[in-house]
Amino acid sequence: MDREQMEAFYEGMKAGICRFAWWRDGREFVGCGLLTLKEALEEIEKMKSEALKRIKKENALEPKPKNHGDSQPKEKCLRLLEKMWRHWALQYEADETAIVEFRKDFETYLKIHKTIEETK
Repeated sequence: MDREQMEAFYEGMKAGICRFAWWRDGREFVGCGLLTLKEALEEIEKMKSEALKRIKKENALEPKPKNHGDSQPKEKCLRLLEKMWRHWALQYEADETAIVEFRKDFETYLKIHKTIEETK
């Protein structure tokens, strides 16, 4: 997984957690209530940071040619995120509409990201 796909994965994870957060005593919780939303998002950021370090280390050890292209197309990444989202949806009893909305949101994110990359 390259850096862009990894970042998209963790952003998708954050979106899934935020969508299913719930309130108790004026605080927002996730899952079975052991973590607040803030704590869960911080934990994801830590995991993302560690993954970025691993990718950076791997890239330093194995430099790639300049025009290596995408090792995995964005559609494959989108399917992976959708699969992850379906797992979350089943776990938290979300409906199919939420899954479709997530896919649309992520496709929009990819379009925006591509536009930004093209303007650099």
